[in-house]
Parts: sequence; structure tokens; C-alpha cells
Amino acid sequence: MNTPHVVEWYGKKHFTLDEVKQKYLPRINADSQLSAYVDKDASAGLDLFIGDPTYLGLGLGSKILKEFLEQVVFQEEGITTCVVDPSPNNTRMIRVNEKVGFKYLTTTTGSEPKYLMIKQKEDT
Repeated sequence: MNTPHVVEWYGKKHFTLDEVKQKYLPRINADSQLSAYVDKDASAGLDLFIGDPTYLGLGLGSKILKEFLEQVVFQEEGITTCVVDPSPNNTRMIRVNEKVGFKYLTTTTGSEPKYLMIKQKEDT
């Protein structure tokens, strides 16, 4: 998470492992603006980034995401929906999500706006 192209979208600073846990673990079970759009009990959320910049621009993001959805996310019992929420300015990640079938839901407001996108299991 500490390479410049990742820091740009994930927190704007370098994180220690303890800081990552402190920031993201509480979000796993917390209610959020997402609850207005998806069933929390049947949904998974994910973030994707490629840490090594030499692998950027090779089309790996959509391939990795597609395989991860098919082999991990939608293999979990009861999971029928996957949600992603890139920054509205992260057009590269929005395009990767669209390539694997995510559809736009809404853009949240607040200190860190999010471009909410959803993919249903049956669309895989």
C-alpha cells in the first residue's frame, strides 16, 4: 500500500500494518451508506491494487478481478453480490470494474466520495 500509485487512492499516506488494521477492520461489519443499496449479509466488498508498478497497464487488473470473483468471492456460501467503491476520480479502476461487469449505483458524498458499483453473482 505504500507505492505512490497506490497511496494516491488509499489514504494519501504511508501505512504501517497496524494502521491498516485500525483503519479497515472496523469497516468490515460497520453499517455504511452501502446498506441503503445492498443486503449486507449476502454481499462482499473488495479493493484491488497492483503494488509493483512494472505490472501496471498490462491488462492484469481485469483478469485478476474476474478470476478472484469467480474463484473466491462467489464461491462463498450466501454471497450473491459484490460491491466496489473506487474514488470517482480513479477512472482506471472504474474501467477495470466495468470490464468485468460491475454496474454503477451512485456516488456517495462526504469527505471521501465513493463511486459505488455492484456486480451480481448471476452476471459472472
